[in-house]
Amino acid sequence: MPSAAFSDFHFVDDARWGDNTLPVVPEHQYRAELTWRHPSGLFVTPSVEWRISDVWVDYANTLKAPSFALLGVNAGFKLGTGATVYLDARNLTDERYVGEFSAVTDARTASTSVFFPGEGRSAFIGVRLTY
Repeated sequence: MPSAAFSDFHFVDDARWGDNTLPVVPEHQYRAELTWRHPSGLFVTPSVEWRISDVWVDYANTLKAPSFALLGVNAGFKLGTGATVYLDARNLTDERYVGEFSAVTDARTASTSVFFPGEGRSAFIGVRLTY
């Protein structure tokens, strides 16, 4: 199921920040996944998460967090007993990206950590039980 977000948050004639864009909110962001299911119980769900444009980190609009695209896949087999065995693989290309960041007033003078790394390539194997 795809979802897309467009945000255009900015100051209007602010005394300090003028018409700057507000930090932390990406202008364009997209996420999609599509599931294929076979009657035998097999399923495969590829996914993409894409921050299409760089995002301002500070109110002064001097520093941006870079855009990124992540690919993943969830696959498994549904057993007739209410159990599902699955593999959830994330960040398949092992993209290095900024997963989270904090807003600061001016990145040129900030004395705090701003960027937090995203997760690297990972895989999870599990069993889901329904009753």
